Amino acid sequence: ARHHTLARPIGNRFGQGVIRARKALELGPNLAESWTASALVAMAKGEDNRAKAESRKAIALNPNYAAAYMRLAALLLDKGRSDEALVYAKQGLDLDPLSSASIFSYARDLSAAGRFDEAVASYLKVIELDPMRPSTYRDLAMLNAYVRNDFVAAIPFAEKLVELDPGAATRIVLDFSDP
Repeated sequence: ARHHTLARPIGNRFGQGVIRARKALELGPNLAESWTASALVAMAKGEDNRAKAESRKAIALNPNYAAAYMRLAALLLDKGRSDEALVYAKQGLDLDPLSSASIFSYARDLSAAGRFDEAVASYLKVIELDPMRPSTYRDLAMLNAYVRNDFVAAIPFAEKLVELDPGAATRIVLDFSDP
């Protein structure tokens, strides 16, 4: 199962993303941000080779642009290349070590690669930097419940998730019933 869900925007939102990525390339063909935006569109369209090439071009244009590394890592993880993905994810994190978004992305990558203890440690760092991010609590609840099979440890994360995002109660199900 794919852990990273490269959401495929539907309808007008996807069309707007394509238009904006093309415009970004027109206005800034030498900007890493433009190529990263275009790579995201390619990922969403399932054009993996193009997405990899454009991500690598973004990195070549600006080796200090953390998001380009993170996007390439996500694509590689989706293709089952976790060792290579984690190298790029770590490079991105090293460029932006205090960004909760970078740490969150790295935690997800670690989790997808099966490195759960490291993922938990990274998620906990995200909470230190950004305690209001519901997705961190969701991922920790799910990881504890379904990977570690520790529903008791999952409860406080699930409760915090629902506190921050009351609608999450309909999206997270922790099954406490006996098998």
